[in-house]
Amino acid sequence: MSGLFSREALRTYLGLADSDWGFIQGEATLEVAERLDDLRDRMPGEFYDLIAGLGRPPAVEDLDI
Repeated sequence: MSGLFSREALRTYLGLADSDWGFIQGEATLEVAERLDDLRDRMPGEFYDLIAGLGRPPAVEDLDI
């Protein structure tokens, strides 16, 4: 991936990377969807997987103490 969808750019947009919040050349649009599944075909697969993973509850280990 390159440009607006580079790995580092995606991490920066999500607030997961250090950023100087400088200028990124290119265009960006905002598309609003009713459900997460509606976005699957509108973004790179790796980015979709990252976003979809944020909505899943964390795994909880049942400890028998």
